[in-house]
Formats: sequence, structure tokens, C-alpha cells
Amino acid sequence: MNKKKGSILMMGGLLLMAAALFLTCYNLWEEHRAEVSASAALEQILPELPAAEAPVPLPEDVQEAVIPDYLLNPEMEMPIVETDGQAYIGVLSIPALDLELPVISEWSYPRLKIAPCRFEGSAYLDDMIIAGHNYRSHFGGLKNLRPGDEVTFTDAEGNVFRYTVAELETVGGNDLEGLERGERDLTLFTCTLARTTRTVVRCVRESGNGV
Repeated sequence: MNKKKGSILMMGGLLLMAAALFLTCYNLWEEHRAEVSASAALEQILPELPAAEAPVPLPEDVQEAVIPDYLLNPEMEMPIVETDGQAYIGVLSIPALDLELPVISEWSYPRLKIAPCRFEGSAYLDDMIIAGHNYRSHFGGLKNLRPGDEVTFTDAEGNVFRYTVAELETVGGNDLEGLERGERDLTLFTCTLARTTRTVVRCVRESGNGV
């Protein structure tokens, strides 16, 4: 009886180990697929992004700078670039993490497996929140950012918005109010490995951006 019980326990342990190995392999495959998808989208999007408009060369007595549309109408919809059936609002760059990622206009769980997504808000209203999976090639390194690190977002019109990391915090996985609190110009977030909490990065916009 003890021998039979021991065999059953051993078999159960082997099954658990096999399940854990399968889950690990699946997660690694999913992360690799996400990295490939984001890189492919980025290669297609970057050539589509126009350079930010520069001041028009006029006589000195009538020189006027070209004013971007979003400054005239901050509540306008953010322009998009479409590729492979997805609509992207621009590119996010985080030099400290050596990351450059496309940002999908609207979030959903399937879209998060492709690239970070706009959770809500707009760069033009200084209230944009971007969500990303905790893949190493996406937002897995957010926890390693420090106050003062630079973050850049370039919209589909080529307007560049520069930010500085102000603070990092951890909020509950279902704490939507905690995610949205504060008056930060840009918020980045991802789930922690335990998936019960979220790493949240608050950024402030540098003056004179996007013009």
C-alpha cells in the first residue's frame, strides 16, 4: 500500500513538473512572439512618421512658427498609422531600458500581446496612460526606471513629447483609482510577475515639447 501511494505521489509530482515546464515554455514563446510583432510593427510605422513641422522661413519682420494642430485643438483625436490591421498612435522610447515600441490606439488583452496600448487619455491633454505586458521586450523593465530617466513619445504626425520619470509606485491589480490618481502628464503601467499588483511609472512633461 505504501509503495503504491509513493508511486502515485511521484507520478503527481512529475505531472506538476511537466505542467510547470510547459507553462514556462509557453510564456517564453508568447514573449518572443510579442517581441517579433512589436519589432515588425515598428519597422513599418517609423517610415510613416513625418518629421515634426519646423518654423516656416519668412522675412524677419513677419516670421511665424507653424503651430501644430493639437495645440490649436488639444481635444482632437490622436492621428493613427495603420499596419497589419492595427491602429497605432505613435512610438514610445525609453532610453534607460533601451526600448523603442509602437503604441496601439486602443487597448485589449489580445492587442497587449502585440505591443503596448493606450489605456486612456491623450498626449495632447497631458493625461495619457499606456499599458504594456510585463514581457522583457515590452514593459517588464519598468520597475528598473528611476526618477529623472527620460521618456519620449512621438505621435503619428511627428510631434515629439519629452517626459521625465517623476516617481514609481505599486498599486493593487484592481485599483483603478490608484492607477489614475495624481496629475502626471504620462503614466506607464504593467502587471508584476505575481499579477496581483501593478508597477506604475508617473512622468512629467518637459516644457516646450511637441512644437
